[in-house]
Amino acid sequence: MALILIIVQFLLTLTNQALSLTQGSEYKYMYDNNETCIDVKMDVLFTLSNGNETVRFDGSNFTVRSGDCATVGEYQSVLTLTNSNEDFLILTFIDLPDLSVNMSLMFTFAPFEFFPGTPIATSTNLLDTADLNLGRDTQLYQCIPPQRITLIGELEDTIYTMDMDMSGVQIQAFNIRNGKLSTNVFECLHDKCTLQTREFPVTTFWPSNVTVDAYTTASTYMSTIPVSPQTYSYKVTENSIACLIIEGHFQLIVT
Repeated sequence: MALILIIVQFLLTLTNQALSLTQGSEYKYMYDNNETCIDVKMDVLFTLSNGNETVRFDGSNFTVRSGDCATVGEYQSVLTLTNSNEDFLILTFIDLPDLSVNMSLMFTFAPFEFFPGTPIATSTNLLDTADLNLGRDTQLYQCIPPQRITLIGELEDTIYTMDMDMSGVQIQAFNIRNGKLSTNVFECLHDKCTLQTREFPVTTFWPSNVTVDAYTTASTYMSTIPVSPQTYSYKVTENSIACLIIEGHFQLIVT
């Protein structure tokens, strides 16, 4: 299977902790007929830590090394990225029985290449703590807002972690037709529903037939308050999609 690499890189300015510049990259793997079968775009900042020291680098450190496209009847595809240290970032895509797709990540590296003074030892693997759901296998996954994936591993009693802070993400690893990404977009939760601070109407209920003195207990007071028959419903929505719904009878008791 022939491999054609296309790396399109562009700069995006944004604020991210101590860094103000990250590198946006597109990684493609193609069949031998020159048609794309895996396409990953993301603005990404990697934060690698051994618990005491931290190293940051961006997506421009990686290029496509190899891949494996899912042909008809296959349910897994793989994209392997590498850097100048010959470390590997492996993205594995699994087409599940319900036709949804999960992406798992593994970073294979030698710690001494990033942390001076670390004894030279064999490489270790960092695995993601949770796979990323990319929607259905016919969809293009898209997540414009920032999101974080954490990978973790251990070597010689040292715990290593790597955070991948991503934004502007587009991923498709199955059913790319004629080299074109799907127009059926699966948007991440942040895109579908961005929770913000909002004002809601407040209903004040105070029964006129209740007198409270300093010695009234909470239980006695509760028994004298009639239950309001009205049900109140509060919703947080974004683009007409409900993200949070609270519904019921609400009473505030101050003693």
